[in-house]
Amino acid sequence: MRKKSQGPDSVAVSGVGDLLCNFARCCRPVPPEPIVGYITQGRGVSIHRQDCGNFLGLNQRNPERTLEISWGASSDTSAYPVDLSVHAFDRSGLIRDITAVLADESANVTDMKSHTDKKSLQVVMELSIEIRDLPTLSTVIAKLEQISNVVSVRRKA
Repeated sequence: MRKKSQGPDSVAVSGVGDLLCNFARCCRPVPPEPIVGYITQGRGVSIHRQDCGNFLGLNQRNPERTLEISWGASSDTSAYPVDLSVHAFDRSGLIRDITAVLADESANVTDMKSHTDKKSLQVVMELSIEIRDLPTLSTVIAKLEQISNVVSVRRKA
């Protein structure tokens, strides 16, 4: 399994030396989305999407903890975690078709949960994947939406 790069090649923190940086699990930023840093107590800098609701609340309470940051040059091996929710009408081969799209786009599946409502024949899948960048994520979502019986694909934020 590939690990996301946490080194200086992934994120450049402007005006600050070496700090422990962690990607926020609430919004899971992916390059080149606009990002911002928030200095936590004891855990270094938490990196959020600029439009993250959690960050906006933290920033309102403690604006002095906000850091301006930007994406640095990333390597080809960088992988960023993203959570997706897929809603579809259940059918034989649905999971195979979904995982084939993910494999074709080199998206690594780190977690997958599926629940089927027998009465409505609808399935809800919660996927955690690792991808290279935002264009790859857009392609993955578009291709998943084209699969037969898939109703919607949403990025969880």
